[in-house]
Amino acid sequence: MHTTGLRTHDFEITVDGRTAALDDVFPGFDEQDRLGIVIHDHLGAAGAGSLILAAVTAFYDQLRAGGEPFFAYADFFAFHVGADHGTLRKLDVYPAHKEVTVDNDAERILDEVMAEMPPTIAPGAATTLMTDPDVPTAVTGPPLTEAGKPEVLYVATGYCPYCAAENWALIVALSRFGQFTGLTTSRSPQFEDVPPIDTWTFYGSSYTSPYLAFVPVETRSNVLVSPKANKEDAASYRVLQHLTAAQQAVFNKYDNQRSTPFVDFAGQAVQTGSGILANLVANNTWQQLAADLRHPETLEGATLLNEADTLTAELCSLTARSSTNFYLHRRPGATCSPALRPSPLNRPASSASLPWFSSGGSARASSNR
Repeated sequence: MHTTGLRTHDFEITVDGRTAALDDVFPGFDEQDRLGIVIHDHLGAAGAGSLILAAVTAFYDQLRAGGEPFFAYADFFAFHVGADHGTLRKLDVYPAHKEVTVDNDAERILDEVMAEMPPTIAPGAATTLMTDPDVPTAVTGPPLTEAGKPEVLYVATGYCPYCAAENWALIVALSRFGQFTGLTTSRSPQFEDVPPIDTWTFYGSSYTSPYLAFVPVETRSNVLVSPKANKEDAASYRVLQHLTAAQQAVFNKYDNQRSTPFVDFAGQAVQTGSGILANLVANNTWQQLAADLRHPETLEGATLLNEADTLTAELCSLTARSSTNFYLHRRPGATCSPALRPSPLNRPASSASLPWFSSGGSARASSNR
């Protein structure tokens, strides 16, 4: 779909209900930018079609401004996860070699997106990334409750880098409804080719909220049973906590691979796996990640806060009207239905109000024993 008759001013863009410009979504966008579009489901990019087309139009507007004749296509790429989910050719993702099918593995996707493109395609990596949201899946089953409040069940392991990344976002989201005490720092080991990640452990912590109950179960620690144990084998790590029979039944029902992290939102929705590409937050210290939460313009900050917003939207759906008012009071201007955003690479400014996530002071990585 060529944009001969379209111009940038023909598009109306809003962010969180406010009128915005393309530069608010893709800061500093120009004709040299490389847009990567990651698609997980059939026609998964359809909802972002207008935004993609706005970026294509901006590309041509900049070429037109040069005043010279041109014949060119923007260096935009589609990464179809697991299978072909529908061509974007009519959105000017063209020629066909700019649409690639990649394995359904988070780290492999990142490798493809961030890798240098072969010269026959286009030299250089994607500079801006659009992803379809990894949102929890609605389920039907008996409600999970504790003391009359919706229960959020979280199953994780200390050696799991995906859990390590998800822990940050989960703490941010839950802190909008209540308060943690007893959180301690931890570090996931190198596992499945993901470098160590400085994180938090819920083991030994408590959470209080007038609206939600949070039940974390960390089944294994980040400590090997022996120095010679296979670091890539989950069974090589010390058992930490056990699921109850009821919790195990829920875990078995919705998580066929028994993988972590796993979140059950009061029996209304579940999320298997993390909404964060773990490699994006690896090789950062605890202090760096804490500081990034106050700087959503950074890759790490945007990545963590986008997932926190997704989790928050699900938590909002569990709570009564009073909790929504509480959340809005704690975070003025926020809503319980965050707009889906086209990054983590480009996220509108926001902030996390978490007193213990300060960049000052010292942090110590501890092992779960």
